[in-house]
Amino acid sequence: MPWTMGQAVTRLAPFARNGVNSVREDIVTAMETLSDFGYWENLRQVIRFRTLSGGRFAIPQQFEKIHRAAVDGTPISVRGIEYNFLYSGPGDMDALPSDYAPAYGLVDEGMHPPLAVAPTEDYFLLASIPDYVGTASLRVSFLSGDRLSIPVVSESVITAATSWDDLTNAATVLAEYGSVDSMVVPESGLPKAQWITLWVGVEDSLPSDCEGPRITTSVKAPQLHYYNLPSASSDADCRYNLLAEVKPAFLRTYDDDDVIPFPTLPPIQFMMQALRAYDEGEVDHGDKFRETAVGFMTARDTSAVTKQAPVTFNSQYDMSPGQDSSYFANI
Repeated sequence: MPWTMGQAVTRLAPFARNGVNSVREDIVTAMETLSDFGYWENLRQVIRFRTLSGGRFAIPQQFEKIHRAAVDGTPISVRGIEYNFLYSGPGDMDALPSDYAPAYGLVDEGMHPPLAVAPTEDYFLLASIPDYVGTASLRVSFLSGDRLSIPVVSESVITAATSWDDLTNAATVLAEYGSVDSMVVPESGLPKAQWITLWVGVEDSLPSDCEGPRITTSVKAPQLHYYNLPSASSDADCRYNLLAEVKPAFLRTYDDDDVIPFPTLPPIQFMMQALRAYDEGEVDHGDKFRETAVGFMTARDTSAVTKQAPVTFNSQYDMSPGQDSSYFANI
């Protein structure tokens, strides 16, 4: 059954390292640690989305990576970052040989800040939180040549604006810098664990039409996982429909009503106990709790694929297609 963070906090508070003072952080740390021990079937999530322009896109911040995908109804391979570094071969996307058509696949391009590609003209940048009223500056400013601080305002302020001049008095002249290596969420004046939306656009565009990705205030230097379809059309207006199986990322964004991406609480409990034992120097004790937590996840994965019923055919002859099979199938 799905659990909310509020339910998990109530149930798991006795196992936190510092009781109610650290239970939320301990829950997220335990989930994150458990997910690193394997790609658990129970943590698989499937998402559908449409690329906004061409074949380069980023998945939402709450997902870590794509494991398998289909584009416009066609299954494709998902290639790692190293594919981009194959010398003068199928991974050399910047200097393709003449008459070469790249394979129809998805290429991992790693983690980048939400505004990764340098625009050809001056851009404005804001971030919004619904119903937010705070003291964050409206001025867009560079902390250094490659590190950008973003202002945060209420979403209603942006949607009501008729031009960027209504919102900010400083353009982010990104073209001068080539690209932005990191974006910084303000340290103060923002609620904790809150989703905020980026709004990025040129001067002659309406701010309300320029909604970008969502990031969370719990990550001060947000990055998104980018992918590329080498065979995509060069037409910026071209769209692609993706079906992707993704691994969740365990962000510190869980309010009481948020559903945690783990289907059950015992593995989280045992991993919390393991981490507490490690902190106390009880390595052997912690290893036992860790093995129990991993065993719970393994058992759930096994039960998820354990067959539901015997496969029965309609012939009475042994060893024929109609016998009662000794195998079971999840139908």
